[in-house]
This record gives sequence, structure tokens and C-alpha cells, in this order.
Amino acid sequence: MNDKSILIAEDDDGIYELVSSELLDNGWQTQRAETGARVLDLIKTEPPYILILDYMLPDMDGQELIETAGRRGIPMPPFIISTGRGDENLAVRMMKLGARDYVVKDSIWPTQ
Repeated sequence: MNDKSILIAEDDDGIYELVSSELLDNGWQTQRAETGARVLDLIKTEPPYILILDYMLPDMDGQELIETAGRRGIPMPPFIISTGRGDENLAVRMMKLGARDYVVKDSIWPTQ
């Protein structure tokens, strides 16, 4: 595990660039995964310090990813769920699955 590496699971180029830029400015290394399959590959071979996980990826949602990792015996790194949906039930469900936090994209990204 790289103690300065953050894996950003995000399929939106603009959001990835925004988050990655801020993290890089603060001394972190970032890596991107645009699909759940790629996240699973990377957390198995290059576990990050933390994972910022977009709940809706093109091939699976966050819950499916966590469940798939468990079935395959892939340890989940600490992770934060990032989503465009402000759904309390989803937040509770993801926290029960181990999420360290849950953020709604509209509440953290600056508007112009």
C-alpha cells in the first residue's frame, strides 16, 4: 500500500480532474479507475491509502463493487462514497458496508 496514494473511482472527466487537482496540490498521488472492474484490479494489485468511490460506475454500483470484492477475497481499502444522489437510505447502507463517509457531489464541488 502506498501511504500517499488515493484511488479515485470516477467516470466523469471533469469531476476527476477537479478532485485530483486538489489532492495533487496537497501532496497526494492519485490514480483513476473509470469502471468497477478496474477498481477491483487496482485494489487487489496496488491497494491505495484510501478510495474515493463514485457510487454509480458504468459497469456496477458501489454496493456491487464491495460485494464482488468480498466474494473474490479482495480486501477493501478505507473508502468514501461520492454520489450525485442525496439519499439517506443509500448513505446508511454504504456506511454499514464500511464506508468512512458519504458525500453528495453537489454539496462539495464549487459552482460557477
